[in-house]
Amino acid sequence: MLREEVRQFVNDAIRTEFPDLPEIPAFSVEPPEHKQFGDYGINAAMLMARELKEHPMDIAERLAARLEMENKKILADVKAAAPGFINATISDAYLLNVLDDVAKNSETWGQADTGNGKTVV
Repeated sequence: MLREEVRQFVNDAIRTEFPDLPEIPAFSVEPPEHKQFGDYGINAAMLMARELKEHPMDIAERLAARLEMENKKILADVKAAAPGFINATISDAYLLNVLDDVAKNSETWGQADTGNGKTVV
């Protein structure tokens, strides 16, 4: 769920910063191998570099600045890292709000009606 929100934030940032980009590439939003790089590593800038004829770090810096500016409630820290990754850290305040919501709604939190009444074979 949170990964998809971050993916949408990146899509929005790409559309804002690079409106002439014909197609947004299928980039990844994955937990990095080392925690020092934040909660998610994003490779969008490296995939866009050839099409835009720009250095991946320049693209990553623009996207990181846009992500940090527009998503402060969820993203606490967003940085560009060589060779063109974007490292994002989820804000502690956001995570505490999610935990608070879970605690307040523990009986029903995480339940969904998806698939009700359907037989799975």
